[in-house]
Amino acid sequence: MKKTITIISFVLLTINIIAQEKFTYSEKGLTDYVVIEIDSLNQNELYNKTIDWIKESYVNPDEVIKAKFENEKLRFNGFKENAFKYKVLGMSNVMDGRYSIEISFKDGKLKFDPISLEEHSLSKKYSADGWAPISLETNTWLYKSNGTLIKAVDSYPEDIIGIFNNLILSLNDYLLKESGAKKDSKKDW
Repeated sequence: MKKTITIISFVLLTINIIAQEKFTYSEKGLTDYVVIEIDSLNQNELYNKTIDWIKESYVNPDEVIKAKFENEKLRFNGFKENAFKYKVLGMSNVMDGRYSIEISFKDGKLKFDPISLEEHSLSKKYSADGWAPISLETNTWLYKSNGTLIKAVDSYPEDIIGIFNNLILSLNDYLLKESGAKKDSKKDW
C-alpha cells in the first residue's frame, strides 16, 4: 500500500511539474523564464545536482560552464545540431543553434532563464563567424502584418521552444531521479 501511494505521488508530482513548467513562444517572444520546483532538494543540492546534470549531458562540461556563483547561479552555453528548419524555394534546410542559459537556485526551486539564442548562417551576412542572434524578446520578423507566421520560417517557434523545453525536461527528470529515496546500490545492479 505504501509503495502504491509513493508511486501515485511521484506520478502526480511529475505531471504537475511537466504541465506547469514549459516555455511558450509568440510574436511577443519567448517566456522570460521557467521555475522548476523540487521541494525535496535544498539550494546547495540543486546547485550541485545541476552541475552533475551538465557533466552528464555535455561532452566538454568544463568548456560549457561559463560562470559559477557558488550555490547561487550557473551560466552555461550549449549547441544543438539541426536546431532550426526553414524553407527556401520549396526546399527544406536546417541550421545549427547555440544558446546561453542562466540557472538561479533557491531552496526547493530553480529558475531556468535563457540569455541568448543564435542560428548559424552559411552566409556571413550577419556576423563575421556566421552566427546570427535570434531575439528572445520580440520576434515580429517571423510574422506577417496579419499575425500569421511567414511560411519559410513557420517551424521556428516550435524549434525555439523545443530547444529550451527539452533542456527543462531533461534537467527536471534528472533532478527528480536524484531527489528520490536512496536505493540499495546492490539492488540497482
